[in-house]
Amino acid sequence: MKKIIAMLLVTVSTLCASAKGEQYMTLEGGVGVASMSKLDSRTGFHLGAIAEFPLANVDDGGYVNIGVLFKLKGAEKEYSGLEAKVNQYCFDVPLHIGYRYRFNPGFALFGEMGPYFGIGLFGKTWAKSGNEKVKADTYSDLGGVKRFDFGMGFKIGAEVAGCVPIAIGYDFGVLNVNKDGEPAMRNSYLSFSVGYRFSL
Repeated sequence: MKKIIAMLLVTVSTLCASAKGEQYMTLEGGVGVASMSKLDSRTGFHLGAIAEFPLANVDDGGYVNIGVLFKLKGAEKEYSGLEAKVNQYCFDVPLHIGYRYRFNPGFALFGEMGPYFGIGLFGKTWAKSGNEKVKADTYSDLGGVKRFDFGMGFKIGAEVAGCVPIAIGYDFGVLNVNKDGEPAMRNSYLSFSVGYRFSL
């Protein structure tokens, strides 16, 4: 995990050092469909900020961005009288390389992709069968979910009115976040976002 963090920091430093031109910030929020392997999906949300830097040696549409997003992820399951839900409140830090094609000052299409690094903050996991209910901290040994996550993601969307990005994205974890190891559990998150983009 330390090697992954170091790699991300070196990549950001290299890309930002080569950046030229105007820099931007996007405030973003939205809803999502979160899931974990072997479990059913549930509704989540996300909000945060994303810093954007233009890429050198690329025409006006190329950029790299890095964000900090507060998210509710997790999953749920209902089977033969057993109900269970996993709540993961976490920070995700996406690092994306993208391209924006501007048709006119008020409208553009964009696409981006890259890795994300996640850290779990808090959450509750519970299971209920009949009148019996067990509840635990998600990131405790009983909750069974690892606090750190890493994966890949992409996003496509349109920017309207020159400053309002509307996008759909998908993140899929590559790390097994099950503390017991088996069965393998990986996070996924389908997002629907709207934001406000402005120059710094």
